[in-house]
Amino acid sequence: MPLPVDVVSELARYMESRGLDVDPEVIGNQGAFLLGKASDAAERSPGLSNGQRFDPRQGIAATTFYDQIKAFFADCAGVLRGQADAEGAERFERASTHWMRHSHASHAIASGMPIEIAQQNLGHASLATTTI
Repeated sequence: MPLPVDVVSELARYMESRGLDVDPEVIGNQGAFLLGKASDAAERSPGLSNGQRFDPRQGIAATTFYDQIKAFFADCAGVLRGQADAEGAERFERASTHWMRHSHASHAIASGMPIEIAQQNLGHASLATTTI
Protein backbone atom coordinates (compact mmCIF):
# COMPACT_ATOMS: atom_id res chain seq x y z
CA MET A 1 0.00 0.00 0.00
CA PRO A 2 1.43 3.43 -0.88
CA LEU A 3 2.46 5.44 2.19
CA PRO A 4 3.36 9.12 2.55
CA VAL A 5 6.99 9.81 3.49
CA ASP A 6 5.96 11.11 6.94
CA VAL A 7 4.18 7.84 7.67
CA VAL A 8 7.26 5.86 6.63
CA SER A 9 9.36 7.93 9.07
CA GLU A 10 6.88 7.28 11.90
CA LEU A 11 6.84 3.58 11.03
CA ALA A 12 10.64 3.50 11.24
CA ARG A 13 10.57 5.11 14.71
CA TYR A 14 7.89 2.66 15.83
CA MET A 15 9.86 -0.34 14.58
CA GLU A 16 12.98 0.92 16.33
CA SER A 17 11.04 1.31 19.60
CA ARG A 18 10.12 -2.38 19.31
CA GLY A 19 13.76 -3.38 18.87
CA LEU A 20 13.39 -4.05 15.15
CA ASP A 21 15.48 -2.69 12.31
CA VAL A 22 14.06 0.52 10.81
CA ASP A 23 14.35 -1.00 7.32
CA PRO A 24 11.29 -3.22 6.89
CA GLU A 25 13.11 -5.30 4.26
CA VAL A 26 15.94 -6.41 6.59
CA ILE A 27 15.90 -10.20 6.99
CA GLY A 28 15.65 -9.86 10.79
CA ASN A 29 12.26 -8.20 10.37
CA GLN A 30 10.92 -11.08 8.30
CA GLY A 31 7.74 -12.41 9.84
CA ALA A 32 7.35 -9.43 12.20
CA PHE A 33 3.84 -8.10 12.60
CA LEU A 34 3.22 -4.43 11.94
CA LEU A 35 1.17 -4.10 15.13
CA GLY A 36 3.13 -5.73 17.92
CA LYS A 37 2.68 -6.46 21.57
CA ALA A 38 4.04 -3.84 23.93
CA SER A 39 7.75 -4.50 24.27
CA ASP A 40 7.87 -2.30 27.38
CA ALA A 41 4.96 -4.00 29.18
CA ALA A 42 7.18 -5.25 32.02
CA GLU A 43 8.41 -1.71 32.76
CA ARG A 44 5.02 -0.01 32.35
CA SER A 45 2.91 -2.50 34.29
CA PRO A 46 5.10 -4.94 36.20
CA GLY A 47 2.13 -6.30 38.14
CA LEU A 48 0.39 -7.45 34.98
CA SER A 49 3.27 -8.79 32.94
CA ASN A 50 4.51 -11.47 35.39
CA GLY A 51 8.01 -10.70 34.14
CA GLN A 52 7.20 -11.95 30.64
CA ARG A 53 9.36 -10.71 27.81
CA PHE A 54 7.73 -10.47 24.40
CA ASP A 55 9.40 -11.22 21.11
CA PRO A 56 9.39 -7.81 19.34
CA ARG A 57 8.25 -9.57 16.17
CA GLN A 58 5.15 -10.99 17.90
CA GLY A 59 1.85 -9.46 16.87
CA ILE A 60 -1.24 -8.38 18.74
CA ALA A 61 -4.50 -10.26 18.30
CA ALA A 62 -6.72 -9.04 15.46
CA THR A 63 -9.46 -8.50 18.02
CA THR A 64 -7.22 -6.11 19.96
CA PHE A 65 -6.90 -3.78 16.98
CA TYR A 66 -10.61 -4.10 16.15
CA ASP A 67 -11.61 -3.34 19.76
CA GLN A 68 -9.34 -0.28 19.89
CA ILE A 69 -10.72 1.09 16.60
CA LYS A 70 -14.33 0.49 17.73
CA ALA A 71 -13.59 2.28 21.03
CA PHE A 72 -12.11 5.21 19.08
CA PHE A 73 -15.18 5.38 16.84
CA ALA A 74 -17.45 5.25 19.92
CA ASP A 75 -15.52 8.21 21.39
CA CYS A 76 -15.96 10.09 18.10
CA ALA A 77 -19.68 9.33 18.16
CA GLY A 78 -19.90 10.69 21.70
CA VAL A 79 -18.25 13.95 20.65
CA LEU A 80 -20.66 14.30 17.72
CA ARG A 81 -23.65 13.59 19.96
CA GLY A 82 -22.39 16.36 22.25
CA GLN A 83 -22.41 18.67 19.21
CA ALA A 84 -26.00 17.66 18.35
CA ASP A 85 -24.91 15.71 15.26
CA ALA A 86 -26.97 12.54 15.75
CA GLU A 87 -26.58 11.45 12.12
CA GLY A 88 -22.79 11.70 12.25
CA ALA A 89 -22.73 9.92 15.60
CA GLU A 90 -24.79 7.04 14.23
CA ARG A 91 -22.43 6.67 11.26
CA PHE A 92 -19.43 6.43 13.61
CA GLU A 93 -21.24 3.90 15.81
CA ARG A 94 -21.63 1.64 12.74
CA ALA A 95 -18.03 2.19 11.57
CA SER A 96 -15.51 -0.66 11.63
CA THR A 97 -12.08 -1.64 10.35
CA HIS A 98 -13.79 -2.96 7.21
CA TRP A 99 -15.39 0.47 6.75
CA MET A 100 -11.86 1.93 6.84
CA ARG A 101 -10.77 -0.40 4.00
CA HIS A 102 -13.68 0.77 1.87
CA SER A 103 -13.04 4.42 2.71
CA HIS A 104 -9.37 4.13 1.80
CA ALA A 105 -10.13 2.50 -1.55
CA SER A 106 -12.92 4.96 -2.42
CA HIS A 107 -10.78 8.01 -1.62
CA ALA A 108 -7.71 6.59 -3.39
CA ILE A 109 -9.68 5.85 -6.57
CA ALA A 110 -11.37 9.27 -6.43
CA SER A 111 -7.89 10.83 -6.17
CA GLY A 112 -6.70 9.09 -9.30
CA MET A 113 -5.36 5.72 -8.18
CA PRO A 114 -5.93 3.17 -10.95
CA ILE A 115 -8.66 0.77 -9.90
CA GLU A 116 -6.34 -2.19 -10.62
CA ILE A 117 -3.92 -0.91 -7.95
CA ALA A 118 -6.77 -0.54 -5.47
CA GLN A 119 -7.81 -4.10 -6.33
CA GLN A 120 -4.29 -5.34 -5.51
CA ASN A 121 -4.15 -3.31 -2.27
CA LEU A 122 -7.48 -4.75 -1.15
CA GLY A 123 -6.55 -8.28 -2.17
CA HIS A 124 -9.62 -8.73 -4.37
CA ALA A 125 -9.38 -11.60 -6.84
CA SER A 126 -11.98 -9.99 -9.09
CA LEU A 127 -12.04 -6.44 -10.39
CA ALA A 128 -15.83 -6.68 -10.21
CA THR A 129 -15.60 -6.82 -6.41
CA THR A 130 -13.46 -3.67 -6.32
CA THR A 131 -15.79 -1.73 -8.62
CA ILE A 132 -18.69 -2.19 -6.19
